[in-house]
Amino acid sequence: MTPTSLYQLVMSADGTPLLVTDTEDAVAEWLDDKNLGLVLVH
Repeated sequence: MTPTSLYQLVMSADGTPLLVTDTEDAVAEWLDDKNLGLVLVH
């Protein structure tokens, strides 16, 4: 049995996937480049 991998998924308001990565740091770096009015983390 292989270990389970966890991924980070960033979605747009309409449900379109914008980013799939394997680290929270990559999400933070990606969000740093965006001009966002509201971000919701689940």
